[in-house]
Amino acid sequence: MPIARIGYGTDFILKNQGVGINTDTTDVKLVVSGTTKADYNITGIATLTNYTGFANAEQNITGHVTLTGEHSSLGDIVVGSGSTLSVSSASTVCIGTLDSVCIYDHFTVPNGGTEDRQECPVEGTVRFNKDLNTLEFYNGVDWRQFTVSGRSGRSVVGGGAIKGGGYSDTLQTFNISTFGNAISFGDLSNGARFSLGSGSDGIRGIFYAGQEGPSSPRDFIDQITMASEGNSIDFGDATTQGRCFGGCGSSTRGIFGGINTGTTCDTIQYATKGSTIASFVTLSIAGGNKIAMFSSPDKLISRSGESSGAAAGSSQLAQNQSIETANIASGGSTTVFGTLSRNTRQVRGTCNNTRGMFFGGYSFYPAYLAENHIDYITISSNGNAVDFGDLTQPRAQPACTAHSTRAVAAGGGGDPWPGGAVNYIDYVTIQSKGNGSDFGDLFQSVSATIGCSDSNGGLGGY
Repeated sequence: MPIARIGYGTDFILKNQGVGINTDTTDVKLVVSGTTKADYNITGIATLTNYTGFANAEQNITGHVTLTGEHSSLGDIVVGSGSTLSVSSASTVCIGTLDSVCIYDHFTVPNGGTEDRQECPVEGTVRFNKDLNTLEFYNGVDWRQFTVSGRSGRSVVGGGAIKGGGYSDTLQTFNISTFGNAISFGDLSNGARFSLGSGSDGIRGIFYAGQEGPSSPRDFIDQITMASEGNSIDFGDATTQGRCFGGCGSSTRGIFGGINTGTTCDTIQYATKGSTIASFVTLSIAGGNKIAMFSSPDKLISRSGESSGAAAGSSQLAQNQSIETANIASGGSTTVFGTLSRNTRQVRGTCNNTRGMFFGGYSFYPAYLAENHIDYITISSNGNAVDFGDLTQPRAQPACTAHSTRAVAAGGGGDPWPGGAVNYIDYVTIQSKGNGSDFGDLFQSVSATIGCSDSNGGLGGY
């Protein structure tokens, strides 16, 4: 087989002598199987299966080039206007001393669902996750989602039981990134109620079901626009009426759990993005009231169980400490994640995309006492919760929200059980253990309340 040398250090092995440089033969392919060191000006569509090492300071791509296999460049890659550089699935391109990758028109990365991720990805691999509707990359340990611009860190707290009696239809807001007291956002259009579920996709916030009184469960769903203050609008109806003990949101789903219909508390439902009235589906989830729920882009985390008669050494005690998990994209029954560090009822939770937090609650044994305890888990690996620190004041069912670096716990109920509402807002830095610090105050004291943010852990971000 002849070898054509067209420049220093550049060899083309020709599999067909009728094919060469500057040939007009269009029906025979030029197969590149050696090392090439030159820019490629492609007039048609080419697939290069094996090449390494560009000698130029930058490699200019003109035309339409598809790479399969493993490839490397010593310099920057410049994809010209009207040209495309495609990297096939399971292929890699390594750039030596990278200063920049210049894309004139648009940049397309491999895409697929969560289950389609490479088993052994290279650090820095970028792909679009169709299940989560997010761009993600591999950092050498796990997959992380890129932060979507425009998230402000806004938190909205809605509903709850009012100190002194009655129930609230008030929406209160504050920014997680700054300190200060909450201000009015608007009102719940479907009326005052407590024990709601809530979640946000970063654009909309949902306040789900709840109860108007001791025996008045509701199926109302309120919707707000996170970026603009104002009263909520009607979203639709839940499939069941009842108190909803937990809620969270991802970029694609709002998830609401522990719906108490009077006979069961083990139901989790979800709403998908799209129409004004979304499709609700009941998932088969084992366990009791889902008091604390939050989500990373991949996982739903639920603190499950609620046996009120738990005593030392009882099976109910273990149930009250249980933490369960499920896949957000596929749903299905939960599996065991781990346990809380102690027997606690009516905790609330939130997370960024690496660490989950559990705040407060009431103890069952030896007495109903408000807790100031904070637990945390590492979302990527199942395991038991670990002590993080303490809240400034004991309380149960605070509204918990978070962004990428900070978590807050607002309001809640104090002693004696079922104690009066408080207005405290505490914050913690998620990645560093320690006690909660004063953030500010709600302008209305509420317990059995709920909150959501436009930058929660279910939306990813890095």
